[in-house]
Amino acid sequence: MTLLQRLQKKKSKLVVGLMSGTSVDGIDSAFVNIVGSGLSTRIDHLGISSDAKEAILFAVLANETIA
Repeated sequence: MTLLQRLQKKKSKLVVGLMSGTSVDGIDSAFVNIVGSGLSTRIDHLGISSDAKEAILFAVLANETIA
């Protein structure tokens, strides 16, 4: 079973989404819990703290994984 197939079978997924502009002078983030699939999918916004934003930004820029 591939990683994608294992992820698809999970009932809920915690996801961090990041987006920045071309100048990378700021970063927008969303921390969500995705529950279910298809038409019954529910997305709960969990928010994110500024400390977490900095850790994520540095990890992304350094091409590292956060444990």
